[in-house]
Amino acid sequence: MNDVRKIVALLLIILIGVPLLFAMIWAAGVTRAVMSPRLLSDLPQAMIREVPDVIDEVLQTARRGEGRMDDNLRGWLTAASAVSISSRQLLEESGVNNWTRTELADSLRRISLMLRAQSQLADVRLDLRPLKRALTHPAVDRYLEQVFANLPACDEAGLAAWRRAIEADHWDRLPACRPLPELTPSALERLHREMSREMPDDVTLFAPKTDFPPGFDLVHGVGSLIWLMFLFPALVIIVAALIAVGPKPAFFRWSGIPTMVAGVLALGLSTLAGRLIPWAMKWAPYEHSHYWSHADPFLRGRLGSLLASWVQQVTSPVMAVAGSVAVVGLVLFALSLAFPAERKESPPNAQG
Repeated sequence: MNDVRKIVALLLIILIGVPLLFAMIWAAGVTRAVMSPRLLSDLPQAMIREVPDVIDEVLQTARRGEGRMDDNLRGWLTAASAVSISSRQLLEESGVNNWTRTELADSLRRISLMLRAQSQLADVRLDLRPLKRALTHPAVDRYLEQVFANLPACDEAGLAAWRRAIEADHWDRLPACRPLPELTPSALERLHREMSREMPDDVTLFAPKTDFPPGFDLVHGVGSLIWLMFLFPALVIIVAALIAVGPKPAFFRWSGIPTMVAGVLALGLSTLAGRLIPWAMKWAPYEHSHYWSHADPFLRGRLGSLLASWVQQVTSPVMAVAGSVAVVGLVLFALSLAFPAERKESPPNAQG
């Protein structure tokens, strides 16, 4: 009978208790991260700080001829790598960084205030018009003119492809060759027109669909709900431990080990998340994008590293919660060792 009870308890722990506790650890950690004002406020500065380094590394990788990538894409990147102005200077002079510091940062700040019940709920729209002006800034035109000048001369097929692109606004597959000087102004004008047509004037970043009570703190409200949900896997593990051994010292061992296992598993996965993202982006298929599908896996992995640095801010709270849960499990297991070992009753001696 005892063996049956232990089997039932193990099934409850393995199939329900540990998976639910693992999921709650991630839910609590990710919720804390996503709704943290620091995550939103740090994002614009992280973009300004890290994106130019990624661009420069991509350009230098193409220039050194490393890896395997589409020849046309390598030609464009190699030409861009020889431009005198750095990507960091270009982003600053054109106004892209200024848009990141002002428009993007302000929109994220307003979302953060609303999540913390410090501002009334309202739609937050990100104004892209300053970004469109930055991307068509004269500094960008000068940069592109230098890129064109660094390309090898076009043959007849290349010139025909350039003319078709300018006439039809078809920029998906421009040849990596230098257009005639008289074509450059028309190409830049068409690029400006393409930018204005393809990029909207604004996008909605936050559109609350529910009217919360006045003063309701969404961050603490959702956070409290997540912590309350920890009670369910805890209850499953407690019930399983009681089924297995009842109210005995071994109860702490039966409840402590599953708790510790769930915490260690969540801690391990959150630690590996930052390393798995570059690997996944490096090898994942991107058939919808011709350029991306032909790009060097190293370039995909480098962009994945940039994403991983932001994901680390999300997984850090998960690691903190997982570590706390693992410690709780360890304490419970230690309690089971603090009690004297249970002694089995010896069968009575046979009387002659």
